Amino acid sequence: QIGKKEDAEITTAIAEDENDSIRRTAIDYLSSCQQYKQRQQCYYAPTELLGWDASMLPLRDSSVDVIVSDLPFGQRCLSTHRLSLLVPLMMYECARVLREGSGRMVLLCGVYSGIVDSLMELNKASKEQQEQHQDEEERKKEDHHDVFQTPFDSVFPVNIGGLSAWIIIVRRGYGKVIAPKDAKKRTRQLFTMRERQHKHEQSALNKERLKKKK
Repeated sequence: QIGKKEDAEITTAIAEDENDSIRRTAIDYLSSCQQYKQRQQCYYAPTELLGWDASMLPLRDSSVDVIVSDLPFGQRCLSTHRLSLLVPLMMYECARVLREGSGRMVLLCGVYSGIVDSLMELNKASKEQQEQHQDEEERKKEDHHDVFQTPFDSVFPVNIGGLSAWIIIVRRGYGKVIAPKDAKKRTRQLFTMRERQHKHEQSALNKERLKKKK
């Protein structure tokens, strides 16, 4: 979920997923928020709900102030393998659209290690790219800027109805964002998996329709 306030308009984007429960949950949540606002008799700008691919956000670089996301846990929503393919692409997109120096990100996840590894990989790639374009004297004079400031603001465990989870809070630095080396390969794999699942679901739906006709 990505929140952005611009010209008195609040836009909320929900990353697209095969499971429509995310979309329904988001709609219910927004409805509850709007009812609460009305009860408090406060004025709030209209809210728009959009469905996007979290690995290819249609947003300008450095244009978002805050990102808040309840990531898939790799259990009911997405498999562990698909989640491992998606997370590096998603973290790259989040780094790209967050405002340099002031952008913040709050993530809820089932396992923090994969998220932290992806964030640190972005920092590492940025540092390597910067060092390639500097000589020894420049490296000594100029400080390196991380993509995400380290140490992170917070990484702490939470309990959600008996389910263990983690909250990660990070702040965008001034480092240049470099796409993962295997980004295209990961994207192709995710696309192939989505197509395969779509065909499987369509086949199951057709069989169910045939049963009802009989």
